[in-house]
Amino acid sequence: MKRTWIIMLAGLLLLAGCSKREVPVEETETEQEATLQIVSEMDAVENGAYYVCHNGTYEKLYVGAANYEIRTQSNPDENRTLWFKDDFERIPTMYQGDTLIYKNSAPLVEDVYMERFEYCGYTVGLSGLKRLESGRYSLSMKATDHNINPSSDAMELTKLGAEVVIIDRFGGADLRSGNVSYGGCILGLSKDKVYAADVYVGTYYHEMRLTADTIALTSMEAARTVDYEFLQNQLISIHIPEWYNSGYYLINGFGLVRYVAGDSYNEDTDFNIPNIPPEEQESEEETEKGENNNRYYENETKIRLKRASEYCITIRCFPKGEEALPGAILYEGDNAFQFKRTTEENVLRLTEELSKGNHLISVSGLEDGYYEIEVEDLDPEETSEEESK
Repeated sequence: MKRTWIIMLAGLLLLAGCSKREVPVEETETEQEATLQIVSEMDAVENGAYYVCHNGTYEKLYVGAANYEIRTQSNPDENRTLWFKDDFERIPTMYQGDTLIYKNSAPLVEDVYMERFEYCGYTVGLSGLKRLESGRYSLSMKATDHNINPSSDAMELTKLGAEVVIIDRFGGADLRSGNVSYGGCILGLSKDKVYAADVYVGTYYHEMRLTADTIALTSMEAARTVDYEFLQNQLISIHIPEWYNSGYYLINGFGLVRYVAGDSYNEDTDFNIPNIPPEEQESEEETEKGENNNRYYENETKIRLKRASEYCITIRCFPKGEEALPGAILYEGDNAFQFKRTTEENVLRLTEELSKGNHLISVSGLEDGYYEIEVEDLDPEETSEEESK
């Protein structure tokens, strides 16, 4: 059962126009393939294209290889992954004060869809790893699933002639949920390092060696806006909400922009902080202040986990009916985890390795009652170390 989180834009920030400033002569449209595509004159901006206006020049949005047909999307889907190598340098950076612009001589379609992608870092050319009941991960090898980046050495897996394989160990360690993203990419790898993979076709073992030479981005959020203004006599500027966090945004399926919520970024910048509209932030703050800060009445609610770890989640149900039999399921991407009943009446509990990010909990059998949720990270020492950084 698939669940997605769609953010509708609110409280938009009008960004500054594109001012003309001095730029180095060498930053032109003649740059090589692995660098930005830049033009210095408005007349040179391509019709039907999106650019970042930065330092008086126009930097064209870019997108590379993908495991799906790239087009405008109104909903996020963790099964959509983008792959990059050296061409990652072709993604323009938009700082606060820069302008996202669009040019088109055709009738203007006002809808602008911004699909945000999670930065997974360097990985091997695989996506779509699916968690099995044992905790291991399988990979569909069907050509129609497009789970292998054709420009990576992961294509060696296709020589096994199998429709499905299981990757049990990777880099000398068990491959389990803490090492795999929502989109089924292997996390935490070092650039250009070669890793040994224990691959099984049925019960037959194969040792493969795969190179972490691919940067993966996975769909995580989507939003729509019609907030723009006309600039000069050829362009419009598309406004980015002031509450948006730094991240990678695919604009109307055309290309990616690296948006920075400030005037600089470095290797420690977190590009994956969820966007929370101001009205939701205020609601969460008020809930935390209230005496019933952990009480829920809706059948479905979201919880946000700060990191991948093993969690114990307890749901205490307070049904109005005497014969209620509550149950609950937690959804993590394509995976669904059933809460177990405990010896305590109307108390459900789940202990599981879970990924960082948003998770949906669906509770049934409460009639008109309510429930409370307690989330315990079973590795608190590591949590405190991370939060202290």
